[in-house]
Amino acid sequence: MYPMKSFNFVITLMFLSASCLGAEFQTPLTQYGHPNFQGVWNFSSSTPLERSDSYGETEYLTQLEISELQSNREQTWAGYEVQEEDISSRILSSENATSVGSVNLFWAELSPIRENSRTSLIVYPLDGKIPPVHDGVLVQRGDQTGIREIAGQRPVRYTHGGIARNGPRDRGLSERCLVFNSGPPLRSGPYNNNIQIIQNADHVVILTEMGFDARIIPLMK
Repeated sequence: MYPMKSFNFVITLMFLSASCLGAEFQTPLTQYGHPNFQGVWNFSSSTPLERSDSYGETEYLTQLEISELQSNREQTWAGYEVQEEDISSRILSSENATSVGSVNLFWAELSPIRENSRTSLIVYPLDGKIPPVHDGVLVQRGDQTGIREIAGQRPVRYTHGGIARNGPRDRGLSERCLVFNSGPPLRSGPYNNNIQIIQNADHVVILTEMGFDARIIPLMK
């Protein structure tokens, strides 16, 4: 088993040369002569994909904003802990409990908000938003609650919700355990934000823990 690493370090290695890191630094290589990214990496992030309108084109959080966000998060999670204790108490005290609850905070990955944190993962366009879709492009948007049916045709390309309940192919991809957070884009969720990178002479494999999706990427000659 490879040691756990930060996925941000992978990105750093891709852009920093030996001259930036010092004359003594040697980029680790595979037996095939490629930069060695193999290992198990964690990509948890507290940075949202899109930027809030309140930040405009501001790329980075100030220290005051970081402190306020961190304080708000701690209060929110403290509230979740109280809710979990209440749910657990009601389940354990009932002889005919109808639910065993859901995934609790033990499994959650609460990534800290560090210095120089961005206001969004999207850096271009400058507003940090997903660009508008061109006319004629097929767009399917599911229901994150998985409750409301959305009219459409097979194949269902979104993750949550569905077009009907007449069979598995009417449901979203994550509901069928086909696609979770493997991307693209690779986005972190509440837990299981881990990938394993495997390399050989011609390909790189990115295996995500959530759903065990494997992306096989051919290397350019």
